[in-house]
Amino acid sequence: MGDAGEDVSPNRHTGPVLARLLDSVQDLEPAPPGFGKCGRCPWRRPGSAPICHRCTAGELPDRATPRCPVCDQPLSPDLPCRNAWCLRADRQFSAVWAIGSHAGPVRQALHEFKIDGERRWAPVLARLVIGFLDDHLPWFDDYDLIVAAPGFVGPGARRDWEPMREVIRAAAAEDGGMWPWDTGDPPAIVRTAECGRISARRGTERRAFAESRLRPALAVPEPARVAGQRLLVVDDVLTEGSTLRELARALRQAGAVEVAGLVLARRPWLSELR
Repeated sequence: MGDAGEDVSPNRHTGPVLARLLDSVQDLEPAPPGFGKCGRCPWRRPGSAPICHRCTAGELPDRATPRCPVCDQPLSPDLPCRNAWCLRADRQFSAVWAIGSHAGPVRQALHEFKIDGERRWAPVLARLVIGFLDDHLPWFDDYDLIVAAPGFVGPGARRDWEPMREVIRAAAAEDGGMWPWDTGDPPAIVRTAECGRISARRGTERRAFAESRLRPALAVPEPARVAGQRLLVVDDVLTEGSTLRELARALRQAGAVEVAGLVLARRPWLSELR
């Protein structure tokens, strides 16, 4: 995609490329109504992942600015990334990419999906993931398995379904077998207990919570499935990477050679997270 020599990697999605993606949606007849109005979109039929992603591009941050090659955070000129994990050798994951910004209609959709339990959002969110992967070929071709960040559904669980696993299943049903989704039972990585919410915590408290509460609740049921594999973990929101670090640690201990992340939305950076 793009002119010869043009950098269109996920962390350097240039303005001209984004403009061409938007042009392709604006030329459609009938026109998509815009993200957040998906329930009445005439393009909701199967196979519309490229349209869904390109429609949502209007809600994405400006990717023409310099971005951290590890956590996808916009960078200030001549300054290193403010995310402490990006500077640490023990972060466990190689990189993480964000499809959108955790703001506006994207944030509202994720809240309705994960908090309010409106599972109708799963196919729409799945199309955003597929569209992002497709629009950034060949950057994700080398991953052997695309894995859902696990939730807990046993006794005492906050919900009886796993949001990201539902997105993965919807993606597998939609993309025609192009991408290696983890739809096995059991999945590649599971959560064995309710851990509480990490989202309300900041800075060192987030890291301590992930290590003390999330780490012992993660398990890889069939290590042979991930041994020697490059894995891409899909989650809803990235703040600074403590959750992804624990998932990557468990998968690498089970034999995975690389673990990267792809999230639906990136929270705006807060200095307190450092």
